[in-house]
Amino acid sequence: MKFRILVAAIAAALAGCAQQPGQPAPRSAAAVQQAEVAPDRPGRLWNIEQEDCAHLVGLSDDDRSHAAMFYYGYLAARAGIRVVDTAQLERRIANAMAECAARPAMPIAQSFRAALVPQRVATRPRQ
Repeated sequence: MKFRILVAAIAAALAGCAQQPGQPAPRSAAAVQQAEVAPDRPGRLWNIEQEDCAHLVGLSDDDRSHAAMFYYGYLAARAGIRVVDTAQLERRIANAMAECAARPAMPIAQSFRAALVPQRVATRPRQ
């Protein structure tokens, strides 16, 4: 008997919370702001491995920095890199961006792969 009362109480509570037909779902402030910005900026699909540097260099400053961080993180994960040297991060991204600016036809991924490789200091061979 108590179980049936509990089930009925839960069902009644859920029914009260259910969205009424014809009413739009409430939207968060962030969703509303994004919806206001979205019509001006249509989406575009990127082929991550083949997109060329000319497109990256031509983006707005904010979009370019977001894309650069995406590429760095994406390629680091693909390379199995689990530790990122944050002291070198800015320099490596700057190097990749400079490479892109110098070679607009180069794939972005190629430029950023080169930036992931730490510069090794030449050592003398052991005797």
